[in-house]
Amino acid sequence: MHLVNDKTTWVVDSGASYHLTPDRKCFSSYRADDHSVVKMGNEGACRIVGIGDVCLTTSTGYKLLLKDVRHVPKVRLNLISAGRLDDEGYTGSIQNGVMKFSKGSLIVARARKINTLYLMHARICREEVNVAGDDVGELWHKHLSHMSQKGMWRLADDNLIPEVKNVQLEKCTDCLAGKQNRTSFRARPPMRRKAVLELVHTDVCQVDTKSHAGSQYFVTLSRYFSRMRRSRAGPRGSRTKESEERGGRTLRVAQTLGYGRAGRPSE
Repeated sequence: MHLVNDKTTWVVDSGASYHLTPDRKCFSSYRADDHSVVKMGNEGACRIVGIGDVCLTTSTGYKLLLKDVRHVPKVRLNLISAGRLDDEGYTGSIQNGVMKFSKGSLIVARARKINTLYLMHARICREEVNVAGDDVGELWHKHLSHMSQKGMWRLADDNLIPEVKNVQLEKCTDCLAGKQNRTSFRARPPMRRKAVLELVHTDVCQVDTKSHAGSQYFVTLSRYFSRMRRSRAGPRGSRTKESEERGGRTLRVAQTLGYGRAGRPSE
């Protein structure tokens, strides 16, 4: 696998303390710094000649800004520190050989596992594209509440905005965030039961004032099938037997909620 001087390939490294690159042309902002060194995994040390920011356009169209990237000419690979991305609020996950970084519900970058490395392909986004890259098409796209490219072409055909005719729009981060589905919840076994008395939640609660019959405790029963809840005073066993006789079924599972007094956990 040949990765030397490949500007579009970045290795996502969970053990790297900083972002590193050997290419001076990748930086959008840069300041010289020849007073520091970086220690490598083979116990060697390489001199840092500069620090700056690098802007990348990932495969999802997101403009990922890497801050305080170290310029180390002697390294052979472009490295992205997973720890630094975590510090900047990005969330990382690994599944089926793919590492994903997201911010909120938006997936901003993907890195695929090749041999033992997670490689992310991204294009260098120059400073002028980031700062002054709002051309006529992008300005009208934002002004028209992020209208689609096809809709803008129709307006251009009607001579309403002729300057955007045949304009090709770049991927819009805000549009991607609005159209992307949220991360699904983890699959869990269904909690709803299929028959009466398969699962009943029960608890014995105590009240400070006795009833007219002299009872100071009451039992709560919650059926998971019918969602029916009942509260009765008296022995719990008699109420359970009564429910079994009415439903014609035998109670399979009874879970106690663990509340000693009404509304407060038992100590």
